[in-house]
This record gives sequence, structure tokens and C-alpha cells, in this order.
Amino acid sequence: MEKLKNILASLSTHIPDSMSESYDNTGLLIGSDDMEVHKVLVAYEITNEVIDEAISLGCQVILTHHPLIFKPLKKITGQNEVQRMVKRMIKSGLAHIAVHTNVDNIVSGLNKSLSDQIGLTNFRILKSGKDRLFSLVVFVPKGDFEKVEQSIFKAGAGHIGKYSHCGYSVDGKGSFLPLEGSNPAIGQLGQLERVDEKRLEVIVPGRKLTSVLSAMKKAHPYEEVAHFIIPLENVDPESGSGGLGELSQAMDFDDFIVHLKSVLNLKSIKISVKHPEKIQKVAICGGSGSFLIQEAKASGADVFITADVKYHDFFEADDSFGIIDPGHYESEIMIVNEFAKFLEKNFHTFAVLLSKVNTNPAITI
Repeated sequence: MEKLKNILASLSTHIPDSMSESYDNTGLLIGSDDMEVHKVLVAYEITNEVIDEAISLGCQVILTHHPLIFKPLKKITGQNEVQRMVKRMIKSGLAHIAVHTNVDNIVSGLNKSLSDQIGLTNFRILKSGKDRLFSLVVFVPKGDFEKVEQSIFKAGAGHIGKYSHCGYSVDGKGSFLPLEGSNPAIGQLGQLERVDEKRLEVIVPGRKLTSVLSAMKKAHPYEEVAHFIIPLENVDPESGSGGLGELSQAMDFDDFIVHLKSVLNLKSIKISVKHPEKIQKVAICGGSGSFLIQEAKASGADVFITADVKYHDFFEADDSFGIIDPGHYESEIMIVNEFAKFLEKNFHTFAVLLSKVNTNPAITI
């Protein structure tokens, strides 16, 4: 048994709602965060069949990629299918969590899962910079420096590309005069103190700033921690849209299509008439990603894999750049398994069940 608020907190730490697009609706959409959870059903999206499944299995929560409530609801009278499902979930005591574009926009998210499914290496974000970077500067007594530094790193500061624990420090003298009402860890009330300190500077992505500051203050000995936060113009390489990677060896285009159909379990696949003969560098965007066609082309990718590609968008293909549309559901469904793995890894107090309902509203015949 686990409180729903604890599940939400863990999800928010690893997949922050702040990474969602402005039009999106993520997090807890139905239910109370104070409810007790014994079973969670993980599905791609909510349908009446998924609700039936959750009720029959005795679940309290349905976690999905697509939010049931996407457009704002002005009333819940049962006049359309979404309203009827919302009413049914409330009546059945079912909570609903959606993890949508926030998992699309992180380096360890949906596109990494799609990349792994395809077998790409050297994965990175295609269009970086969804999140903002900050420089955190904090002044620490020398004797407490390592404790504060390691706490900050553990909370998520100091990551630059493929390197962690990145920081810069210099020695100096800190001065302060404790005033009435203070409780100084060093020094005496009303006496000017000068302390041997170190200045530590680290990079922090905005999505981790709150947790880093909390860890810093918890580890620091001073009741008033001298620090400042500087917004940067640097692009955050670990947040953004789409992905880019390489096959370990170049493949003939036709062989690559056979490979894709196999690993994505496809009966058919839509491809551009024009495309290169060999494929090695691959750009991807699970779900609707036509807005990234120009970025994919500029990246030097041999092919761009995404869904919901319109007729006219296929004209962007040429002899050195192909476009492949495997389908929306087909390019995202693997994230459901990742959600289940995340919950199973971080919690041992409730059951995690994978939905057996295929919610794809379209089939290939």
C-alpha cells in the first residue's frame, strides 16, 4: 500500500510536469493524492475497455501516456465519451495520472525508448533546449565542503553531456556578523566573523533546481546559506524534442524497413518515395513529429521516423533524406513498459499491472 502523493512525487522528480508542452495536461487528472494505492494499471490511454480492466483487477489508479482530459472540460454531464468516462472513473473511485509530453521532452524518455527498440546507439536529443540551465554558486566552510558538494551532485547538479559531478571551486574568506535572533553554526552573536570558505559553482537544469536547492540547504551547516542563482543562455542538451542516433552498421534501405517492421511489430509502414539507398544516421520522434522535419534534415540524418506525416510533408524527402511513418500508436506504445518498469523499480508497496487492452483506434488490413 502506498499514498498516491508519494507516487506523484517520484514521477515528478524523474519526469517533471514542467517539461510538458503548454497545451498539454499531465500529472494527476482525476482523484485525490491522499488515496491509498494497492494496484496501478499502466496503459497507453484510457478507454471504456481499460476502465473495465482496471475495475476487474481491483486497481485504484490508471497511469497512461495520453491524458483522458486533454481539452478543458467546462461541464461533466455525460454529453460526450470523455465526459462519460470521467464520470465513470469518479463513480468507481479510480484515479488517473497522465505522463505525456513531459516524458517526450527528456533525454531518458519516450524517444530513448523508441531508439532502443530500433537498436540505435549514441542517442541524443534532436532539438535541444526545452529546459533552462542555471549556474548555482554557493559558499561553504572548508570543513563541510565535500558534504555539501556531494549532496548537490546527488540531487542532479553538475551534469554536462556525458560527464557528471562537474563543478568549479576556489578558496576564499567569508565574513558575517550574527544579529539578534540568529543561531550561528560558527561565531558569536554581535561579533564579526571571517571564515575559510570555498566557492562552489555548478550547472543545474531548471527541472532539478528545487531538489538541488533543498539538498544544498539540508547539507549546509549555516542557517542562512549564502548562494545565488544565475540564469544561463546555454542550451540544455538533455531536454527537447525528438532524438538522433546511429545504427552500428549501415543498412540497405529495404533491409532497414524489414528491421523496423520486425522490432515495431508492424504489418505495414508508410515511406517516402524518395530516400537514400543506405541508412545509418537516424532521426526519430515518437508520435506526431512533422514539426521536426527540417531539424532532422539539417542534422544529416539519412531518415526521419515519426508519425502522422501529412501528404505534403513527404515532399521534403529526397535522395539523401527519407521519411518513414510507422503510425502514432506504434511509435509510442513501448513507453508503457517503461512506465511499469519505473514503478516496479521505485516502489515495492503496490502491484503494477500492464494493460492487455489494445487501444489503437486504427488497424491495417
